Amino acid sequence: MKWFIKLLVVILFSGHLTFAAELNSEPSKGTGTITGVVLDKKTQKPLAGVNVIVEGTRKGTTSGQNGEFTISKLAAGKYTLLFQHIGYITKRSEEIEVATDKIVDLNTIPLEEHAIPYKRNRCDSWQLRHHGQRTITPADPDK
Repeated sequence: MKWFIKLLVVILFSGHLTFAAELNSEPSKGTGTITGVVLDKKTQKPLAGVNVIVEGTRKGTTSGQNGEFTISKLAAGKYTLLFQHIGYITKRSEEIEVATDKIVDLNTIPLEEHAIPYKRNRCDSWQLRHHGQRTITPADPDK
């Protein structure tokens, strides 16, 4: 009896997987694709891990090791992309027209580095013990 239940579960599960594979392999009719490569503006080297988001939707992707990205299954229409990466200024694309069964190649998208300024402070243990953090003075850049 146990073997029969196991066999029944395997048959039902494999049928579910086959159905899911058929859904995923179905060609996307009436949709288009946007592709491109994200580069560092200064070095012109590809940037991996850039978030590429279709503004106003839940669609997006991340650029690969060579900076390439592809967003497919977009309904025909006009879209704006956002390019976000830590240490870089977020970039918004111009409006992109996506047509049915067409690939829009944006070529290269340069991102500009954004350094976050910070101020170094120097204090010694005597200042902290006797005056607390109120008397910490800015560090002398020559030391």
